Amino acid sequence: MRLIKSAAILLAAVSVILTGCSNSVKKSRKKNDNNNQITSQAETMTYPELDADEYYNDNSEKIIDVKKADEYADTITGAEAVKMMNDRGFTQSPLKYYFNVSGDYLGECEATESTDVKAPVYQTYYITENEEIWMIYVSGSSVTAFPLSFNGTSEDGTELILSETEELVSYFDNSNTYYVTIPKKSVVKVAVVDEINAKALEKYTVKELEKL
Repeated sequence: MRLIKSAAILLAAVSVILTGCSNSVKKSRKKNDNNNQITSQAETMTYPELDADEYYNDNSEKIIDVKKADEYADTITGAEAVKMMNDRGFTQSPLKYYFNVSGDYLGECEATESTDVKAPVYQTYYITENEEIWMIYVSGSSVTAFPLSFNGTSEDGTELILSETEELVSYFDNSNTYYVTIPKKSVVKVAVVDEINAKALEKYTVKELEKL
């Protein structure tokens, strides 16, 4: 399945991220049951092809930069991405990538401490003690967190994403291009936080997320 291309971090192509990961995640039986349910649901999801220029023009307050992945200075290797995730406490699940910086689709690949390949996007997930499920993305070297459980109950359809800057870095695989944008608030609510790490996400209960 192709990655979704959306400044709203409809980057959350859940089926791509979760399928095949549950056996290697260190978690309780209850969490494992939750993952199996999500994976089953995700396998039935489909995503439409999008025209990136049209999408970002329509849904961004500002397009800051558009650059090919192999020309983007902040793209990091799999080994660097793994270290970044380990340092932030995201060790429950393998870190996956699907493309190299030339835009070649590689299938599902797991980044390790020895991976010297550079990928435009890495993705993993984290489950808190309160069973909140978060999708974690590394785009270039930018980290964002998508509260999957919380957004699944959104009544107005506006999704929340945690970011360390107001700018979102999204990857469009058809053209192997990064889009750095500030999305419209009607499309996605970006909550800027100091750092995205496991300890911080544990604090974001549903009540806390509703305050953002």
